[in-house]
Amino acid sequence: MKKHLAILLLAPSLFLASCDSDDDDKGPIEEVQDTAANLWENSDIVGSWSSDCAAFDALGNALDISAKQTLIFGGNNLTRSYVLYEDAACQTKVGDLQYEGNYELEKDAQDRGDYAGLNSTIKTVKVTPNSDFLVSAFNNITWCGVSNWSVDKTVEVTGTIGQGVCQIPVDINATTYGLVYAKGKTVYLAEPLAKTTLVKEERPVEVDKSVTFNKQ
Repeated sequence: MKKHLAILLLAPSLFLASCDSDDDDKGPIEEVQDTAANLWENSDIVGSWSSDCAAFDALGNALDISAKQTLIFGGNNLTRSYVLYEDAACQTKVGDLQYEGNYELEKDAQDRGDYAGLNSTIKTVKVTPNSDFLVSAFNNITWCGVSNWSVDKTVEVTGTIGQGVCQIPVDINATTYGLVYAKGKTVYLAEPLAKTTLVKEERPVEVDKSVTFNKQ
């Protein structure tokens, strides 16, 4: 390989219905269906979701690599993992990148039942090189302040992100406001990586369907 690398890589509201509310006419089955229709009110997103192989453009001055992504939503915990490959077909693995943090869902601003605002906060970032090539590239530039990278050794780089060549596009301990769509066994996010906004009022209004996450 001949690439230069500098990596990144409501609870539901409680309603007090008046005696003459139309809701009084709803049976228990209809009420359950109403609740389940709103992604932000239920746990449809909980679980593990994985994407197919796709180009991975999150590396600054990038290495031409590809990645498979996995999202894990559990309770209020979020893990976003990338398995990195040196080829477009995701055949030869070179490393792993993992974000860990938490999340919460908010009602979609346009009241679309299968959409929800995704507020996430990344707290840690870990990198594991799985090839001699990646280890050599990291050590040659003391990437993220580490000069003793080794194969299959996981290193947390949270504290050095943004310093020198350690440019991973994530805002540590800052809440970003994104968008998620979930229906059946499919999930889409507002962006392929984490290009959401730190300003709630600027939350994306559409998801990006170029990367599909399927329920595992």
